[in-house]
Amino acid sequence: FRYATTSAVNSEGLFFVKRNNCSVGYKQGLYAFSTLVFVVLSIIIMNLVSRRREVQLDESQQTTSDYSVQVSDPPKDAFDPEEWKAFFSQQFDDEHEAAEVVAVTVALNNERLIRTLVKRRQLIQNIAALVESKNIPFDPTNIDEMVERCCANDSPVPTWKKYLCCAGDASSPARKYLQKVRKLDEKARRLAQKKK
Repeated sequence: FRYATTSAVNSEGLFFVKRNNCSVGYKQGLYAFSTLVFVVLSIIIMNLVSRRREVQLDESQQTTSDYSVQVSDPPKDAFDPEEWKAFFSQQFDDEHEAAEVVAVTVALNNERLIRTLVKRRQLIQNIAALVESKNIPFDPTNIDEMVERCCANDSPVPTWKKYLCCAGDASSPARKYLQKVRKLDEKARRLAQKKK
């Protein structure tokens, strides 16, 4: 039931009662609760069955990881895949008659070098966008000339903009990108030398 009151003109209040015609009893609540329990149990059972089926399917399929070998802590001068292939062929021929080495991949632990080269590439793409925005065709083999051609007609940033707008120094963004590229080139050379 819902109750409400209002003040009437003759200082007597009016009372309103709202009663719904349908009432929910114990039987309907029991049906709703049992349906909820059934749905929850069904979801749990389906989850368990799908996990078991997933394991069965995974075990029935053969993938390259089932036949792959990873060497941890190899010799520092072991970069030649053909040398590794000969080594594994010799090792597996002794133990397993039907074994065959199909492919060998040598992956170096050079994550820092790769990250440095990715940053360098992003900066060169930024330079290319700036150069091409001035209708100059970009030549990636001659970045210095591209930057100079891009910055040839740039006017210097006024002093008031440097201070009020935090515009920085007068050099073009392309020149700043080029300076960063040069630093990354040196860093990449150092990292590449460490690997040798």
